[in-house]
Amino acid sequence: MGILAFFGEAALRASLLGTMGGIAAWALRRRGPEVQHAIWRIVLAGMLALPLLMTVLPPLVILPSSNVMTRAANAFSTIRFSPSIGISSGFISGLRNVTLESSVSLQRRNPFQWPMFALIVYAAVAALLLIRIASAWRRAKKATSAAARVSIGLLNELEYPRPEMRESAEVAVPFTLGCRNPIIVLPNTWRQWDDFKLRSVLVHELAHVHRGDWATALAAGTNRAVFWFHPLAWWLENRLASLAEEACDARALRLAGDPSSYARVVLEFAQAVAGTQVAVPTSMARTSKVGRRINSILEGRVSLSRAMHGFSWALILAVAVPAVYGAGAFQLISVLTTPPSPYASMSHIDGVRAILADGWTLTPDEAAKLESEVGRDPENVAARIRLLSHYTQYMVLSELRSKHLLWLIEHHPDSDVFQLSTPVTAMAPDYSGVNSPDIERARILWLEQAERYATNTKVLANAATVFGASDGRIAFELLKRLRALEPQNPEWLDWLAEVYATAVRSSFANGNPRVRTVSSASKQTVHFPVNLPLIESRLLKSELESSSDAALVGSTADALLSEIAVLKTRFAADPEIQASEAFAKELHLRAQQLRSR
Repeated sequence: MGILAFFGEAALRASLLGTMGGIAAWALRRRGPEVQHAIWRIVLAGMLALPLLMTVLPPLVILPSSNVMTRAANAFSTIRFSPSIGISSGFISGLRNVTLESSVSLQRRNPFQWPMFALIVYAAVAALLLIRIASAWRRAKKATSAAARVSIGLLNELEYPRPEMRESAEVAVPFTLGCRNPIIVLPNTWRQWDDFKLRSVLVHELAHVHRGDWATALAAGTNRAVFWFHPLAWWLENRLASLAEEACDARALRLAGDPSSYARVVLEFAQAVAGTQVAVPTSMARTSKVGRRINSILEGRVSLSRAMHGFSWALILAVAVPAVYGAGAFQLISVLTTPPSPYASMSHIDGVRAILADGWTLTPDEAAKLESEVGRDPENVAARIRLLSHYTQYMVLSELRSKHLLWLIEHHPDSDVFQLSTPVTAMAPDYSGVNSPDIERARILWLEQAERYATNTKVLANAATVFGASDGRIAFELLKRLRALEPQNPEWLDWLAEVYATAVRSSFANGNPRVRTVSSASKQTVHFPVNLPLIESRLLKSELESSSDAALVGSTADALLSEIAVLKTRFAADPEIQASEAFAKELHLRAQQLRSR
């Protein structure tokens, strides 16, 4: 998954998390700002954790989606490989190689790369916002370092932690800085305040310290920098700040008991800071929506509910943790509903003949009519297949051939037509080079579909068939996944055994065997040989010699002996065939011993 797709998916998941938070906040809207702030703080934590959760959490299937939902979700790669079905590093390496090759090819054709440009813009904006946060912190730190320590006796009467108190002539309003060792900075005019004002200010700022609002504000600013493209990040920062002020106001009002005088204090600080820049978000004089804040105080709309304690937090977290987990791990598993092709019930050879005949007998005028039909009904798969066959055999309109093939891979990767393994659906270039598809894009699409439909055996089998002719390593990994998904399905065992058998013969031939056979064309499914590099073929041969998988060892022996029996009736047995036959007999004996244990 590309970095832009990754953050796009994270944005969708953040929206889901925000929606759940909004529902919870609405349901508990009468419980006061403490509860509201706790809900949105959990949303903030979940949003910041999403990039990590998306990477490390095992996928969680929520519900099946229709093809329409699938097409809408295809902008982001939302399905990841599940560790439970044994993805090997070879498959991932293949994916990286394909991506690199594709990127190089596309760059040659189009020197201006929008994804790279968008990534640069994202990084630049995020860096700018982070620099602004760091700059604000440095200004506040500088003002705090220059402030003089003071002792205030009134602190001893308050039931709050005792942070360090300082005063400064450079600040007009009180503010709090720091989390582990918080410092409250007051204007040096604080000695001129009456007892009510000083008490109100201290309770308000101490409430910020007790609640950890400085750390929350810093996290919200960081979240805004990371998700600057998401409106939720901007709204969440402002919402948390407003709720924090409301919660601290509530604590101050519980102690002061005079809303009118307290509102006057807030207004005085707001007027003092008007036109200046408040260095930290935990300042009592935040001027954003100060009028609404004062009206709430005067009209008694500031909830005086008590601070949240252990049980309340435990209750909220008990609901929040599964919600955050779900937002980070959920998947939409698409249910493919591809109808059988006209060739589904035919034997392999009859299907190949039919698909080629359908394209060969199509006239240019009929092809144009079919194009119109496809334009009206994009889901007319049978028409697309006929057009593919026509363009492939007549070597015309290569752009249209690529368009139809890519569409078929993207929307119906489970179609049985891929199992025919004809030039019609091949992504490898043909001898002419005229009607070759967009190979890089086709490879990427197949890899994406194998990842997206990680448990759909039809898709994986089709991908293995297509890659079998061009990239044996990817095909082999897909076959191992198929068997892991359905260990009792003999088709995957037999197919995998054929790959091992070919590897054995390649090992003895020091390359591709001189002569090969394929399974009977009268069958509905024919597995063509999958070629692996010689070193990997030798590794598979060594694996068989020490394997305890009786079924695989026995099936490989049967595949070898069956192929060699056919070859011996047609060709003279060369050293490779003789060595392969002897090895197959050893495997057969070994399989019997494994089964008897």
